Amino acid sequence: MLRPTLRRGAKAWMLPAALLATLAGAPASAADESDPTAAAEADCIPAAALATYVQRRWERRVDQWRSLPPQRAEIVFLGSSIIEEGPWTELFPESAVVNRGIGADTTAGVLNRLDEVIALSPDKILLYIGGNDFSVSNDTVGAATARFDEIVIRLRNALPTTEIFVATLFAREARFADSIERYNRHLIDRAADGGFTAIDGHPLFARADGSMDSRYSNDDIHLNGDAYRQWATLLRPFLMPGR
Repeated sequence: MLRPTLRRGAKAWMLPAALLATLAGAPASAADESDPTAAAEADCIPAAALATYVQRRWERRVDQWRSLPPQRAEIVFLGSSIIEEGPWTELFPESAVVNRGIGADTTAGVLNRLDEVIALSPDKILLYIGGNDFSVSNDTVGAATARFDEIVIRLRNALPTTEIFVATLFAREARFADSIERYNRHLIDRAADGGFTAIDGHPLFARADGSMDSRYSNDDIHLNGDAYRQWATLLRPFLMPGR
């Protein structure tokens, strides 16, 4: 299980071999721990070195952002790799956008770096987080939703005039479909009382079994260009009303 802890603004991570293989660029089959051959291939990857890389990368990104001169953003995109990989400046060229996504991040990781986001005093925040809580941390839906609620409460209290938009999780491997469905239901049900707007993009790229449609991803998780354009079309009326 992923256990993030703060150390002077840093976070220590312990990652399973499957995710380490994925982060190292290994084929999806090599990261499948249910396949003994694939697991053996994944074990050939220096897990300790990769875990250190992921940890240090998180630290570097947060440190870089915190070292920047004070700035103010119109829209902050906050979350994991789905956010980090998004070409937000090109998709929303008429707005001053700031990308605060970090690959492999979780709800715990976002909680540990909210101060940097709050310092930007954005007009709007688009939050996408939670998928790695299941695939990386092997966490329960209850634990993930509790941390999600804490994220929203802290943002709401610190930024009372900021509009908060929460995107539901996209489909990924079918084995996570139930957890994602329950997590997304919590986001939608919590929106009215939580002071945020839920934007349900899950149906955009999901197959009937809850897995990611391969037309929109080359690894069952991350989005290709067409998927980002479709998602941006869904987001635009919320983030850029009247534009």
